[in-house]
Parts: sequence; structure tokens; C-alpha cells
Amino acid sequence: KSKEVVYVNQIDTLLLSGYIMELRSRYRFEGHPVLEAATTHRPLKNTSIRAYGRAVKAFVNFCKENCDLDIQVKFPKMPRDDSQQVVPLYQFEVDKIDELFNDHTEYGIRNYCIFHLMLDAGFRCREVVALRISDILFDKNCLVVNYSKSRSRVVLMASCLQYALRDY
Repeated sequence: KSKEVVYVNQIDTLLLSGYIMELRSRYRFEGHPVLEAATTHRPLKNTSIRAYGRAVKAFVNFCKENCDLDIQVKFPKMPRDDSQQVVPLYQFEVDKIDELFNDHTEYGIRNYCIFHLMLDAGFRCREVVALRISDILFDKNCLVVNYSKSRSRVVLMASCLQYALRDY
């Protein structure tokens, strides 16, 4: 596949449609510098193609607004979103999981806290690991997430989590 230079003012609907078609023919992890060996013979998900398309659209809009370029592009229709809906746990499922933790041991309480930080407070794995005692504001009933994916945020703390964190 040849790589040719395309200037921003040359972007048109036909070029963008070709880009979408190219993405639809690619496999997951194809061309990845580290995960090349992990290339699967499954095509890119529509969700990924849509994300790439949004990035191109944002770039073109940025150029229109900031570079005084008169670009008139009609963006092609993106593939249908194929992401799956995340179904939350039912209360009885949470209760069954909670029964697995031994609240009489340090590890049991720790694991209970980790589980509920992720379930109730929406923490990611990295955020749980990075949580410090100073990030737990018991008096305000909230948690400060400093090492987040995008920016710091404050999260309300469920009462069961507050009791467990105090015990731990």
C-alpha cells in the first residue's frame, strides 16, 4: 500500500469514504509496532472505525476554524455502533460476591474494598492501586481520584464502602 501525501485542502468525501473502506478491510492490531504478533484475523470493530472517523472529523474542523481553510466536506456515513451494552449486576449477585470475602482477615477486607471501589465508585484498576489514604475524605463522604485516565475527579462514597475502608 503506497503512502502518498494528501494536503488538508485536498480532503473530500471520496477520500474519506476510501479511508473508511480501508479501515473495514484491516485486521485488529495490524501494523501495531508491539502487538503485531497478536494480529487476529478479525476485522476492526465498528466502534474503532467510528473513533478513527471522529478523529479525522475533529482534525478537519480544527483546520477549518484555525487555519483559514475553506474545506467543504460531507462526511460519509459511519458504520453502525457495535459496542455491547454493559449490564449491571443485580443486588443478589453483589451479595453473593460479598459472601466470598472473609471480613475477619486483612486480605478479605482489602479485597472487599477493592471490589466496591470498582463497583460502587467506578474506579479503574490503576486508580485503585494509586489510591492513597489522603484521597479518602471520610468527613465529606467522598474519594478523590488523582491518577485518573483523563483528569482528577471526586466520587461519592457508598456507606458500606466507607465502613470497609475505615476497618481496613
